[in-house]
Amino acid sequence: MDGCGSSGWIWPGVGATRPGWRRSTRQGGWSRRARRPRDPGRATGWWAIEVFPHPAIVELGGLSRALRYKKGPPEARRAGLRALALVLAGLAAADPPLRLDADRLLARELLVLSDRRGQALKAVEDLADAHVCAYVALWWWWHGLAASLVAGDDATGAIVVPLPGRR
Repeated sequence: MDGCGSSGWIWPGVGATRPGWRRSTRQGGWSRRARRPRDPGRATGWWAIEVFPHPAIVELGGLSRALRYKKGPPEARRAGLRALALVLAGLAAADPPLRLDADRLLARELLVLSDRRGQALKAVEDLADAHVCAYVALWWWWHGLAASLVAGDDATGAIVVPLPGRR
C-alpha cells in the first residue's frame, strides 16, 4: 500500500504489503491480479479499490463538511484529529463494526496528540487515514454497490465512497 495521505489503495481480505502489489498508475492501469471495483459480493480473492479519506469520513460520520486535520496550524490539526477519533469511535455500532482497541497504536497516539508536532503529527494523520481506508474496504466488501458510490470506471480507475444512508 502506498499509504492513504490523499488516497490509498486497499486490498480487502489480504495483507496490504503483499509481495507483487503496487500502485500501478505509472504503468497505465490496475495490477493485473486485482479485480476492479465492481460489487464484490463478499467473494474471496484479490480486490483493489482506491479511497479518498475525506469524502468517506463525511459520509461515515454524517458530517456536513470535511474535517480539517491535514493542513493548518498544529492545534487546528489536532482538533480535527480529535473529531475524526469521535467519528471512528462511532463506527463501533456500525454494520460492519469498526473495533479500535484502546491499547493499539492509533488509540495511544490520539491520547498524546498535544505532544505531537511536525512529522510526528503527520504520522498520526496518516495512521488515522489508513484506518479510514481499511474500514472503507471492509464496508465495500460487506455492502458492495448497495451502499457504496463507485466514482469512475474500470478503464481509468474508481474511487469508492461508503453511503450509510443506502443501507
